[in-house]
Amino acid sequence: MGLDDKLAYADALALLERGADPNRAGTDGVTFGKMLTEHRAHFGRTLKGPPAGFDALWDWAEKHGIIQPAK
Repeated sequence: MGLDDKLAYADALALLERGADPNRAGTDGVTFGKMLTEHRAHFGRTLKGPPAGFDALWDWAEKHGIIQPAK
């Protein structure tokens, strides 16, 4: 999932809603929660707004306990 891929976050949300396992780590050991947190930090550092679909994916991850709610 690339930072600038406009469809990646919506695609990820669709897969999760269909039952994809958000706790499964990739071959590099990165989990969905870690990747999403790293992407959010990147958007904060660059002051670039996240692409469409990111906020909905972040909300889903919070509601399902994958990441801690934003403060």
